[in-house]
Amino acid sequence: MTNQQKLIVIVGATASGKTSLALALAKKYQGYIISADSRQIYQGLDIGTAKPPRSPAPAEQKTFLNQQVYWVENVPHFLIDIITPDEEFTLADYQREVFAIIAKNKSQPWLVGGTGLYLSSIIDNYQLPQGKINQELKAKLARMDSQQLRQQLKRFDPHTYEYIDKNNKRRLVRALEYVITNQQSFYEQIKKSLPRYQCLLLGLYQDKAQLDELIKTRVELMLSQGLIAEVAQLLKKYPPDRPAFDTIGYQETKLYLQGQITRAELAELIVTHTRQYAKRQLTWWKRYPQINWIKDFQAADELIANFLT
Repeated sequence: MTNQQKLIVIVGATASGKTSLALALAKKYQGYIISADSRQIYQGLDIGTAKPPRSPAPAEQKTFLNQQVYWVENVPHFLIDIITPDEEFTLADYQREVFAIIAKNKSQPWLVGGTGLYLSSIIDNYQLPQGKINQELKAKLARMDSQQLRQQLKRFDPHTYEYIDKNNKRRLVRALEYVITNQQSFYEQIKKSLPRYQCLLLGLYQDKAQLDELIKTRVELMLSQGLIAEVAQLLKKYPPDRPAFDTIGYQETKLYLQGQITRAELAELIVTHTRQYAKRQLTWWKRYPQINWIKDFQAADELIANFLT
């Protein structure tokens, strides 16, 4: 265990403040951040994913030559803005990229985000399902809408349905195609293996009332910053059925632009869906009793100092 790479993981619900906390800590400990956010991977989805503002690359960055780095206040971030909204990026792709980034860079890595499956695939070193793929069935399922896919997955694979990101159409298609083709639960075929890294798990805690207020404030900020215009511009470039548009904030704004909901309903729907997502995130982390739940920089700093000693 002592010879393993040390990895600091910061988890928590959406809008809880993970990004700013991780940035402050990474500055102090001179590390780099790997995003574990399945929506910030998309170029152009900036306001609705609360992507941190990009900074110019520093003059001296020899360590990160030939790597796709997203700089934020001189702290290198990875796996942000790496694909366009019409491209695919699987869990296997994510896991492979993270392993390669950590292997290539020698400073302290931080894994930060709220996508439970992304984070667990690294923490628990998942061995991912390798079953048959029925491309014809996959194409047929891809023509269904997300609600139909959710209903079918709940019927065929309730275990996977419980844990999957229900707003990610591509993942719904993959899981449903897998269970129908292989007659096995997709989630139950994910196997944990010996951990690659020695992990310190930190969870940023906010009580329910605080988190609800933070979510409401974030949604108001996104709308004031131009979320509607951002989505309108993206829809001019990419088909509306792309997985990126199943993102919370984007799926509701798409309905607004199509005239299906009012401006007031738009804000209310985004807040409701974000709160529901935050609840699912916290449920996911209940399976990790080793998480150290903290409320501020000082508490995190003390744990990290001991961990890195």
